[in-house]
Amino acid sequence: DRFDHLYNPTLGILKFLRDGIDVISRRYVLSSLAYNVESIEDEPFIRGLNVGFPDPDYLIFLDCPVSVSIERMSASRPNRDTYENRTHLTRASSNYEHALSIYTSPLLRIDARLPKQQIEKAVFTFISERDEHIGHSDSKLSKQT
Repeated sequence: DRFDHLYNPTLGILKFLRDGIDVISRRYVLSSLAYNVESIEDEPFIRGLNVGFPDPDYLIFLDCPVSVSIERMSASRPNRDTYENRTHLTRASSNYEHALSIYTSPLLRIDARLPKQQIEKAVFTFISERDEHIGHSDSKLSKQT
């Protein structure tokens, strides 16, 4: 699944990047670690499945406490998937903390409880400070904000 997500010749991330298209992905290597590592023994195997996958240019981590996530899910949808319960989300949160503690590429960690406009501004600022093409008058991103 993750391999196809990256290398698919028609819809893979690397194909889009080669074509000059920026890619935003809501799940990638860290989510693989967060949701699939059930014990410390699992981590080397899961990391091995992701070997060779390039780090993203930027990682934006929306940090949301498990209790808030559960409240939001309860309010927005009655049926949830296997991972959308307190036990799995607590384990995933702990796994994210571990993965983020050793992550070395550009990272913005932001409180997901903040108002949407504040999150949007923080993300725009973070990326525009690191990418000379963003924030200029000809940029798609600057036209959308």
